[in-house]
Amino acid sequence: MELLEHVQVLAISILLTALGVLMVVHPEWLWKLEHFLDTVGGEPSELYLTISRVVGTLLMIFCGLLTLVLLVTLLLRLLG
Repeated sequence: MELLEHVQVLAISILLTALGVLMVVHPEWLWKLEHFLDTVGGEPSELYLTISRVVGTLLMIFCGLLTLVLLVTLLLRLLG
């Protein structure tokens, strides 16, 4: 992988980690963003909120590990 590709994948991984945090902390915001045109005054179900939090947690774990691996690889390439 070239240096620029590492940086691009790292940036995407950081953005996806931020999305995962948003999914865990405020899943109702994402529901409103998804459904602002088709519902008026509706609220997400508990199942939606739970699934959103679980998927957000998995996304944070995966992207966090990916970010860590990319940073270590990038540092080893720059130092070695």
